[in-house]
Amino acid sequence: MRKMFLSMVLAVVFVASVSYLDQGVSYSAQPVELKVVTFLPKTESRIVIFQDLLKLIEQKSNGGIVCKYLGGPEVMGPLELGDNVRLGNIQMAVVPGAFFSGLVPVAAMISLSQFDMQEERKRGLWDKLAQVFEPSGLKPVGRFMPHNDPAYFVGFRKVKPTSVKDLKGLKVGFGSTVNKAWAEKLGMTFVQIPLQEGYNALEKGVVDAYTGTVGDHLNYAYCEAEPYIVDHSIYGNNGYIIMNLKTWNNLPQNLKDAVQEALLAWEPQSMKSQRELEAKQRQQILDKKKTQFIKLPSEEAAKYVQAVYDSEWPSWDSKFPELTKVLRPLMSK
Repeated sequence: MRKMFLSMVLAVVFVASVSYLDQGVSYSAQPVELKVVTFLPKTESRIVIFQDLLKLIEQKSNGGIVCKYLGGPEVMGPLELGDNVRLGNIQMAVVPGAFFSGLVPVAAMISLSQFDMQEERKRGLWDKLAQVFEPSGLKPVGRFMPHNDPAYFVGFRKVKPTSVKDLKGLKVGFGSTVNKAWAEKLGMTFVQIPLQEGYNALEKGVVDAYTGTVGDHLNYAYCEAEPYIVDHSIYGNNGYIIMNLKTWNNLPQNLKDAVQEALLAWEPQSMKSQRELEAKQRQQILDKKKTQFIKLPSEEAAKYVQAVYDSEWPSWDSKFPELTKVLRPLMSK
């Protein structure tokens, strides 16, 4: 009788367990912990927006994933993030592709994409990127700034450009090498200078101009040393959300689905929040009454922006012809 009772209890437990799993709750007995580091400080406005995604991942996974956000560059150097994700020291990072080009040489190519994250996904770009990233041990999860509006503006300390000819011979700085080809195409000398040192470089005349998002020009005080910002943005953002590939592959399917559902829920709100943030930051710069956003004549503006594509695609094609042939159509209108 006791054996029959025990068999019935075990059967009930088995059925309940199967039902529990079928409901999409984590297959793991213990939650999966993702240690996360970002290339910008945790208080930076765009990182605050990103942290909403981490909360959504925890919610969508019903607690099956715990996102342990460790912080920004005070925890780990931005140029070290790609390698630390690859090695599994952390499981997720927000980092520009240009910062881990040693692992994935074409990662920064997404700065040339003319589509937002949602359209890129429909076109198959992110499936292809996953294949490209695989040998490096990284999984590209999504974009840090999914709207992918052209991100970067160049501010000038003395020269007020009225045509692209006015740029020739100037020295322009930036934290990564993303706009190096563009600068050289327009006759400028490119100097790589960390974002945090951009103000000093402008103020001391080390460079004549510096590149950054509207938020960079405000938060790093470039606008205090540059009376003019050319109001024609260049390059999409090349910031990724990346994961350790082994960690991703080991996630049960329901937790992978939860991450994807969280992204799809976060992206529209993120796009709205980031655009509102940029408008607010732009006004804050104007309120200082030290900086003007200036427009070039339409023909000159077209040359200024087109120089991105005229310089970058031939450069990528010369270095990675096969990958460029596959990726360029997925990024271009």
